[in-house]
Order: sequence, then C-alpha cells, then structure tokens
Amino acid sequence: MLIRVLQINIDWAGQAVERVSGMKLDEYFKKHIFDKLDIKSTSFLPNKEMLGNMVTSQQRRADGSVIPVDHPFRRPLWLAEHPQHKTTMFQAGGAGCFSKPSDYCSTSFSRLVFDRS
Repeated sequence: MLIRVLQINIDWAGQAVERVSGMKLDEYFKKHIFDKLDIKSTSFLPNKEMLGNMVTSQQRRADGSVIPVDHPFRRPLWLAEHPQHKTTMFQAGGAGCFSKPSDYCSTSFSRLVFDRS
C-alpha cells in the first residue's frame, strides 16, 4: 500500500511540474536533467533507435517454455510511431521512462538518484 501511495504522489508531482513549467514532463526532464547530465538515451517516448534496441517482454509458462507478452507501457510505444498524438499521453512522474542500460548505470544517473550531497 505504501509504495502505491508514494507512486501516486510522484505522478501528481510530475503533473505539478508540467503545469508550473508549461512543458511536458519528458521535455522538462530532457532540458533540466538529462541534457545537463549528458544522458542521451532516456525518455518517456522512445525514439526509433530506442525502439530498434528494445527487447520484448517474456513470460515463462508452467511447462518451462517461454512466450512473448505485450509490453506494459504499450501507449508510449504506439506514440513513438505516431508522434502527432504525443501531447495526449499522461507522463507519470513515478514510472514510464525508457532507457538504455548504459544510461541507467552511468555515473551521472547514479549521482542523480543516489547522491545526497
């Protein structure tokens, strides 16, 4: 329950950032966080290169076989192919960024998340 409440609060914080800044959360993050930390491949809306590198979600069955399953964030993937509709997407502050492992594990990203100084 606590995690669910925290995630909703972060989603509302993201909405507040959008209202105050006049920018979509993705644009705000890019300009004020990702560009400053030289993080190039992290976004709420994956670009074509990111889509080309994306792995599929998989699920193991009881018999041990593995099958592909739909991605839980299907709407951003669809919007990546139809950018004229991207303004209609709710960008949750608590979830929804697509990233390369190299960005996620970078020193800059680690400092953003873990550095309290």
